[in-house]
Amino acid sequence: EQEEHARNNPQDLQAQLLHAAALRRGLATNKARYKLQQLADKFPNEGGVWIQLAALSRRQDGSVTRQGAEQAQKALDLGLPKPESRLFAQMLLGQYAMAREKMETAVTHLTAAIGEAQQLPPSNGQERQLAQLYYLRSQAHRRL
Repeated sequence: EQEEHARNNPQDLQAQLLHAAALRRGLATNKARYKLQQLADKFPNEGGVWIQLAALSRRQDGSVTRQGAEQAQKALDLGLPKPESRLFAQMLLGQYAMAREKMETAVTHLTAAIGEAQQLPPSNGQERQLAQLYYLRSQAHRRL
């Protein structure tokens, strides 16, 4: 149903993003990447497209590629309406900075991610995610 709605409404960005997210979650990453590249061409100023591309740019070990960091930064620059998306973008940028030994930058991004996480309503995974963000930030602090 979602795929059909997306196919019948190519100008509905939200429907297209939901379809791409479903493809990504279903591990159809090549299809998701192709769809998101098309959306990036059609909607180059939509942060939601770029944050999903950034998610796809992570390596299998979870590390962040340069391309993924650039896409996350572009998404933030363009604006992300949801705190979950801003949190994810800041976390990616923090992890990328840590991998590059730029600890001050990492602390800045991870602190921003923690701020976004604190805005979210309590959920099952929120405490775990906050703990992970605090842990990453403390690692960056120690390496300053």
